[in-house]
Amino acid sequence: MAKQTEQLIDIDKIPDAPWHRAEWCGSLISVGGCDASDFGRDDVDRVVAFTRDGAWEDVGDIAVVVRLKDGRFAAWTTWQDMTGSGFCCDAYGGTADIYFAPTVEAALSTFGEVTREALRQVAQAGSPP
Repeated sequence: MAKQTEQLIDIDKIPDAPWHRAEWCGSLISVGGCDASDFGRDDVDRVVAFTRDGAWEDVGDIAVVVRLKDGRFAAWTTWQDMTGSGFCCDAYGGTADIYFAPTVEAALSTFGEVTREALRQVAQAGSPP
C-alpha cells in the first residue's frame, strides 16, 4: 500500500471515514486494553497520519490514525472502489475494523509493515516540536 503519503489532511476530506458508515459489519477492537467504544466525527481532535494509494476518484486503499478528544487513538484501513468500500456493507464491503489504542505507536502496530512505516513518517513529520 502506501504509494502516496499526505503530510496532513483535513478531517472532512478523508474518504470512506467511519463516521459515514452505513450498515457496517466490521469490529471495534481494543489494543492494549484501551476503551473500544465507538466515536463520531465530533469526537476527533486531529488527524495524526493518513496514507493512500490511488487517486481520490480511483480504486485505492486508505489508512488513517486520528487522535480522539478523550485521548485515545483510532486507526483503520479501508478501501474504495467501484464495488464498495470498507465502511459500506454491500456485496463486497463493510468489513473494515477500527482499532483503539492508548498511544500512537500502539495504533501504528495494527497496520502491516509497509503501511505502518509510511504512517509513522507522516505522524513524525506532523507532530508538534
